[in-house]
Amino acid sequence: DMNLVNLSTSIHRLAKLAAVQVHWQPLLGFNEVVGHLLATIHSKLVQAKVNSNLPQSLSNIAWSLAAIQVQDEKVLSLIADLALKAIDGFKPYELSTLLWAFAKLHGSEGLPPSAQRVFFAAANQTSKVQTFSFRSLANIVWAYATAGVRHFRLFANIAREMIRTADSANCQGIANTIWAFSTAGHIDKKLFVVLTQAALPIMDEFKGQELSSMLW
Repeated sequence: DMNLVNLSTSIHRLAKLAAVQVHWQPLLGFNEVVGHLLATIHSKLVQAKVNSNLPQSLSNIAWSLAAIQVQDEKVLSLIADLALKAIDGFKPYELSTLLWAFAKLHGSEGLPPSAQRVFFAAANQTSKVQTFSFRSLANIVWAYATAGVRHFRLFANIAREMIRTADSANCQGIANTIWAFSTAGHIDKKLFVVLTQAALPIMDEFKGQELSSMLW
């Protein structure tokens, strides 16, 4: 009998394969194996208790659903409820991945109440932004902007940290950050100047979509 850690690892591996073989993604949503796996995951989430392994499992499952474009509302609702209870135990990458996944799945239509509560709880983790990588911070601001969740203090704190760590930013991180801050209506001129300076040496590495996001 597989536990939640094993199940989350299994669906994560399947989703990573789908990320490489993009044409698999629409098919996996209707796959019997995936359906059975999600049904088993649902039953384990119902019984789940908060422990040190839970945040990573929740993050992996949420990312997997976003990667294979499957909106299993029952599973997602349980993930949100459990994440709220375990919010203090999430590592930076786990938290940013969870928020990214909810925004990816629900962004265009608005977050359900359970996911909204996770976003508001996560925003209260602003005192920890110094422990987050630039990539994780970029994913977080992208998630908030995509989901339409406004939080001035969070964006202000993240901007300060991003200015400090901009030299570690890649093309996607820079583009997503500028798009997110602009979309959220949080114009931080100092951050934009620093990101523009970070972008100049790697300008030829930007994809067309990344450049259009920056100029949006």
